[in-house]
Amino acid sequence: MWEYLEKWQTVITAGLGTLGVLVMAFLYIRFPSRPEFNKHKAKTTEQISYLKAAVTEQLTEHKAELQEQLTEHKAELQEQLTEHKAELKEQVSEVKGDIKEDVKELENQLAKVPTSEDLHALELKIERLNTNIESVKPGLSNVTRLTDLLMENELREKRND
Repeated sequence: MWEYLEKWQTVITAGLGTLGVLVMAFLYIRFPSRPEFNKHKAKTTEQISYLKAAVTEQLTEHKAELQEQLTEHKAELQEQLTEHKAELKEQVSEVKGDIKEDVKELENQLAKVPTSEDLHALELKIERLNTNIESVKPGLSNVTRLTDLLMENELREKRND
């Protein structure tokens, strides 16, 4: 509670001073002037002027303190933002480097991939090999038959011996 009063003491003092002025104005208008009252009025006016000056001085000091704190905080924030910006730039450059490496790797892999012309030539070679294999098949059946006959003869000779 005391901190609350310390923070707002200038505002409270100014409010009370203004209230005092209003009360004095009301009394001045309501009652006829007397020498005692005039003395009290002069004294109160002097006190109000003093309080007003004190409040103005405190407000000026408080304003200066707040501006100084704001300037310090602003400098700290700018420093933090600069550091964060540098970190982000570093991260972005790392990502760029990684992406460049990936692109180079992909380009190398793409260079190894056969072109459509290469695939067409390969298809033609496969077709020729199929044709050659088909043409050799009848001859292979003859070779198989001859091999079987030779094996048979070989086995007969071994039995006869």
